[in-house]
Amino acid sequence: NLYGTTYTGGVNNGGAVYKVTAAGAESVLYSFPTYEWDQAGLVLDAQGNLYGATPSGGLNGDGMVFKVTPAGVGTALYNFTFAADGGMPDGSLTLV
Repeated sequence: NLYGTTYTGGVNNGGAVYKVTAAGAESVLYSFPTYEWDQAGLVLDAQGNLYGATPSGGLNGDGMVFKVTPAGVGTALYNFTFAADGGMPDGSLTLV
């Protein structure tokens, strides 16, 4: 399977995490609740969870690190605060 994100679209038109199978079937796994502008790549762990970062959105509007489970449940793991730790992350995450 291939996984990716969209800049817009999804149920809330705020972007989405999607899956495309080898047969070409596409499905939306998660729709962001607001316009998150996800632009970075995703990383996949051994349990099938996907992780990524958005340069906007989250609690403070300064971006967040998120997790999406195989069941399509999205969770913000960290919300950036521009004044405290920067904001607008734009690179892909690395799973170590």
